[in-house]
Order: sequence, then structure tokens, then C-alpha cells
Amino acid sequence: MKNNLSFIEEVAKRINIQDVRGRRSSLYISLPFYLSLFFILEDITMVLLGMIFFIYSLDSYLLALKLKLSKTEEYIMCSAIWYKELPLVEPKALENYGIRPYNVDKGIVFCGWRHGNCMYQMCAITGKPSVEDHVGEYVQGFLTSKNRFVDREEGFVIAKSMGQLLEPDKKYGETLYSEDVW
Repeated sequence: MKNNLSFIEEVAKRINIQDVRGRRSSLYISLPFYLSLFFILEDITMVLLGMIFFIYSLDSYLLALKLKLSKTEEYIMCSAIWYKELPLVEPKALENYGIRPYNVDKGIVFCGWRHGNCMYQMCAITGKPSVEDHVGEYVQGFLTSKNRFVDREEGFVIAKSMGQLLEPDKKYGETLYSEDVW
């Protein structure tokens, strides 16, 4: 508050404030005006930021209602790649905690916005390229809201039934791509 006040005082000192007769106005008369203007603008900024946050939250809520997303229904959450043969240093760390998808019994699943993000994570962590000669068998798919890994075909069925496809009238194959959902 003190810094804001000194800044406003400095601005008021540098401005030659004059009334209609050409006489210099008192700084003490002008300072409250500038202070009130400053705090009004600050309040307006905070109100606008609050409205933006509210609109964003409302938009997310309405999207969830539109898609009928709930805790009981399964829907697609993100892209994922299951590297079945990647060796784990501590495999027990992923057991019994719900960290690893429930239907995955070996290897590791990398998740991301697009499948390329999943590949990048695996390459960054292991230093290996995402090809079977280096990492063994892997499956591209999706992670669901029920913490299950599903392949592209099962993912398509889930996304279609939950109304998650961006263009529902488009002729899709039976394979889901992240670009079809987000």
C-alpha cells in the first residue's frame, strides 16, 4: 500500500494540475481523486479476473453435464501408451496403490495430451526410441476415468457412447485418435 501511495504522490507532483482559472490546484485535493481512481481500477481488474475464472469454471461444469460425466460412468481422460516390456526398477512400488491402471500387470503406462507426448516422456526417461526393437511390445490407447488402459478400438466405443467425439456425425473408423476427442 505504501509503495502504491508513493507512486501516486510522485505522479501527482509531476503533473501540473490547474483549475479553470489557471491556478495550480492543491496536491491534497487531487491526491484523493487519484487514489480513488487507482483503487477503483484495481477493484475492476479483480472483478474482471473473478468473472473470467467463474466463466471458465462454469464452462467446465457445463461441459461435464453435456458429456454426462460422472463418477459411475467410464469416459476417456487422456492418451496413453502401454510399454509392456519396459523393465521397472521397483515394480512393487506400482502395486496395490491404484497408480498403475488396474488392468495392467506389467510394464509401464505413459499418459499425455497426445500419443506423441507419451512417447516423448518414455524417450526422456529411458533414453530409448519408441520402436519395438528398443522397448519391446507396446500398445497405443487411452486412460479412462476408471483407471483402465484401453486400446484405440475400445477407446472409440467408450468415447462414442459418452458423446466425447468432437464431430459425432463424421464417418469415423473403429479406431480412436486423440484428435477425435480433443
